[in-house]
Amino acid sequence: MWMAHGCISSKGVLEIEDVGNQICDELVLRSLLQYVPDITEPTLIMHDLVHDLAQSIMENKVPGTQVQRTNFRSASSSNKIRQVNLQKKFILFPTSNQSEMDMPLVLKNFLRLRLLDASLTRIESLPCAVGNLKHLRQLNLSGTEISTLPDSICNLWNLQVLNLDDCSMLEALPKKMRYLINLRHLFLEGCGSLEEMPSKIGELTSLRTLSLFIVGRNRGNRLEELQCLKLGGMLTIRHLERVENPTDAKKANLAEKENLRHLYLEWEHENTTVSKSSGEEDIERDEKVLEALEPHPHLETLDIKGFGGRHFPVWMSNSTPAKLVKIYIKSCDNCLHLPQLGELPHLKFLMLTNMARVEYILEDQSGNRLTSVQQFPSLEKLYLTTLPKMKGLLKEQVMMGSAKAFPNLKELNIKDCNSLFMASLSKRCLPEGWLRHLTSLEELVIRSCRELVELPEEGIKHLHSLKRVFLYDLPKMVCVPKALNHLSSSLQSLRLCKLEELSSLPEWLGDMTSLQSLSIYECPKVASLPASIQGMTNLQLLQVHECPKVASLPASIQGMTKLQFLSVQECPEMERRCEREKGEDWHKIAHIPHLYINGKWIH
Repeated sequence: MWMAHGCISSKGVLEIEDVGNQICDELVLRSLLQYVPDITEPTLIMHDLVHDLAQSIMENKVPGTQVQRTNFRSASSSNKIRQVNLQKKFILFPTSNQSEMDMPLVLKNFLRLRLLDASLTRIESLPCAVGNLKHLRQLNLSGTEISTLPDSICNLWNLQVLNLDDCSMLEALPKKMRYLINLRHLFLEGCGSLEEMPSKIGELTSLRTLSLFIVGRNRGNRLEELQCLKLGGMLTIRHLERVENPTDAKKANLAEKENLRHLYLEWEHENTTVSKSSGEEDIERDEKVLEALEPHPHLETLDIKGFGGRHFPVWMSNSTPAKLVKIYIKSCDNCLHLPQLGELPHLKFLMLTNMARVEYILEDQSGNRLTSVQQFPSLEKLYLTTLPKMKGLLKEQVMMGSAKAFPNLKELNIKDCNSLFMASLSKRCLPEGWLRHLTSLEELVIRSCRELVELPEEGIKHLHSLKRVFLYDLPKMVCVPKALNHLSSSLQSLRLCKLEELSSLPEWLGDMTSLQSLSIYECPKVASLPASIQGMTNLQLLQVHECPKVASLPASIQGMTKLQFLSVQECPEMERRCEREKGEDWHKIAHIPHLYINGKWIH
């Protein structure tokens, strides 16, 4: 917005965005702005008192900043208007609410606009008249239903920001976009229908953000278009399978883009029958292409999807990705081994999905054991999904001496990894050897693992920090894992969902004195809740959904004074018994402040 209104400009070697960042830092330092805590992306907000003070000053210094009713159809008024928000029906300056305002009216009357925000307005097309807004610097069409943009948009020579994020219907960009010589930021995240890039986009040398690039096969649409662009922020490169010569990938010059923080690389190989020699050529080409796409060491997020090679490039195992915080590796069916990621000092999040051949996350292919260096020292979240050959987090032979692995892992999420439970055929449980060392683990989620029967007691009892356990879609689990009884003083949340063979809930659940939330979903064979439930002295939330055989609540629930919320859904008999004032169990639950029974709030 500052850029659009001309409030900031480049200064010496500093680009306009750098100047804006410096001003933000100064305002934060002086407590005029502050960062919102506990969110993924940093967001600045202004305290209400500071906002009121700024508004008061503006009202005295700048005419037209007070919210008023403006006759924007008059020439004198319309020439002053610099900013429009179509969704909120709001204009400035002068500041005014205009309930009848729409896109045709704006394009006809406000020819001196600097900023036009039509995000989330559900418009399906943009009139050609937008090309008459010669002063426009920022155009926001994010979240709209447009499928194309008019060619006249290429006449907006002053345009600096074009936001098309989440335009899921957008199929094409204007062919002459290279004429937008002042364009600095082109946002295309979430444009899944976009099929190609306009030719010679590399001529937009002012571009600093290009969130999506689709590789084409013709000259002008290849990776070399990225060569001279000083891109930062996020970049997704789709259809890397179209790169015919790995030299073209090198021309993308990613290693020199020091402001790039998030890189998403996608291959979309067609599932067609090819000759063995052709398949080998594709595998080798993918490996060389990924090797050539080595990024700058400042990169923080790396996402690789559909890579067809067997081996990851050397740069993924050396110092190049030293600042990586998040890594996603998906649908790389030919990969035999993961790169050596264990020594990345800042890696906090690792997700592996659809890796058909990978057996271990950490293994030393050189044959030398790891001795003193901590492996994955900062990793906090590990997601493993559809890894059919996964045998464990690490090979037993790979660690020795004082070396430790995953010392700070807090969340472990396992889905559809059946080989993890095949090592111990007698118990069909998680390997206790590596589980017991995850002493910082706070959340364990296991889903859709059809062979899992039990959790290992020796592994679980060492997890003194474990607070949340979610067991979902485990068709061979016939009883609640007894290992959880070792967590009676630490476990706070237990969710049992879609356990079709689970026949009962054990009485020892009453020993879970630290439990605050208990959820039981889709367990058709469970016939009752344990009478010992009163022992859960700190339970605050109880949910029983789609358990039709559970007919009533135990009388002991009356003594659970800390229980704040009870939800009963699709349990016909129990719903009837919990009917307000009439049901046989109403006296048991009348003391609970929040009751949600059969899709209705009782109180």
